[in-house]
Amino acid sequence: MLALLMVACTSDTEPTAVPQDSDSDVLQLIPFMRPNEEMTTRTAVIPDGYKPFTEVYEIPEGTTSLSFGIFMAEEGNTSPTKMGQIKYQGLINGVDVWRSSVEVKQKQYYVYGFLPSEAATGGATVAAYNGDFKNGAVLTIKDLPAASSSDVCVITGVQDATSANAEIDLHLGRFAYQGKPKGQNYVGVLIDHLFSEIDFLFKVDAEYYALRHIKLKKLTLKSIGYTNVTATVRLLANDADNNPIDNLSWTNPNGTSNAVLFEDEAGTDITTEPSAFGEVRGFSAPAASNSLGIVCEYDVYDVKGNLVRPNCKAENNLSLKVKTLKPGQKAVVTITIKPTYLYVLSEPDLDNPTIETN
Repeated sequence: MLALLMVACTSDTEPTAVPQDSDSDVLQLIPFMRPNEEMTTRTAVIPDGYKPFTEVYEIPEGTTSLSFGIFMAEEGNTSPTKMGQIKYQGLINGVDVWRSSVEVKQKQYYVYGFLPSEAATGGATVAAYNGDFKNGAVLTIKDLPAASSSDVCVITGVQDATSANAEIDLHLGRFAYQGKPKGQNYVGVLIDHLFSEIDFLFKVDAEYYALRHIKLKKLTLKSIGYTNVTATVRLLANDADNNPIDNLSWTNPNGTSNAVLFEDEAGTDITTEPSAFGEVRGFSAPAASNSLGIVCEYDVYDVKGNLVRPNCKAENNLSLKVKTLKPGQKAVVTITIKPTYLYVLSEPDLDNPTIETN
């Protein structure tokens, strides 16, 4: 019988849940992530290049829920496993703290998982590969948004650790975890990407900027033809440090998926210098990259600060820029606001400029 149980959560100020079984402990994470690579394919020359999770993963301000969905299968057990969650609590005393509902005993397990578990609105399942979890697993992550403000990733390797500060010798393709006595159940995990990333920069044509100013109020990433997608990931265990993602396939219903990437009711000024107002990042299932677009909502002001045209909206197709993106790849798209023609005296295009992507 699987030894992964959902247990009662503690208050928000406590980092871990307390197992009901006195012989059990909760699993704590020490995650590392491979940064997305701009317009290059995934390579297996890692874990060189992996970095601590929060140095790579931009957690949106105000996020109240971000968690790993973790499956723990006892050695020799081929039955379907139950998923637990390990939730991010934030940086506490200089350490990234996680709160866990994943219970372990002093047995050997195989660990598979993904994040964010909240994105899988249809849940997730795992099955042993070739009849045994030591060979790998087939992980099915259901009903992910095709266009998203969150990256979707999968665990590609795990390693035992006895504390949050322990040095960890992580290797791709290794999923075995040996449960330890209380207080020592830390696991280092390697994380790789299933989604592609698109970073957005904004700028205004210099000639236009001399006459009109723009305040961006909202940016939405839109997937046309894909609402939710289901990812099926085949992970092959190995001892050769090879990337275990052996196969990734997508299924999807028809529809439209929208993800708000940026929103500021007062609007944020766009200047002639490319700027991202921090980080404006979008993510998408690679299967949907040939049907992506953006919707920009903005206000137009004259140089004296008078509101000329409120609540403007422009929609642009991104497919030519991102249609070849693969998992773990990144594209940078610059959005330039400029009129088709410029006249000093209130031509329509002056107050309703076009938006180009490049």
